[in-house]
Amino acid sequence: MEMCDSLEEIVSILNTDFIGNYMSKISKESTRKGRKQLSPQSLNSEYSKLFKRNGFVEYCPFKNSKDEIDFFKDGVGVEIQFGKYPYVTYDIFTKLGPCTLDGTLKFGVEVIPTKNMYDKMSTGVANFDAEVVRLDRCSIDFPLAVIGIEPTKEIESPNNIENFFE
Repeated sequence: MEMCDSLEEIVSILNTDFIGNYMSKISKESTRKGRKQLSPQSLNSEYSKLFKRNGFVEYCPFKNSKDEIDFFKDGVGVEIQFGKYPYVTYDIFTKLGPCTLDGTLKFGVEVIPTKNMYDKMSTGVANFDAEVVRLDRCSIDFPLAVIGIEPTKEIESPNNIENFFE
């Protein structure tokens, strides 16, 4: 499978609009007490079903470790991060990076909520805009796509997706 085909398939899966159905978490945080929020566990569960339906599997590439890649297919690793923001760099530099550099992965994909989605979640969750700024300060020497998702908005594929990885 070509890289651009893989990325288009991932974007197609991510564009499935079910997020509005998961405003089921009631916040207990002092600044958001009583507000309905997106439930990260429910979102992860739904994305897991969608990726698995499309032939992706959970993958543990490291011996004697519980670190696994959320979704793996044809040399592509996908991590979806609805957790706290430090886990984005953990995913990228502890899982996707080493697996790409050792040849296990052709490239990695990190999926993060946009600011719009972040505002509908608990505090401390990663958001695309902030993570891109943080990652811009890092030296990333492997093929990586960072994708921001948000409720009811389609993800745009890069205009020249075939040149995306050059």
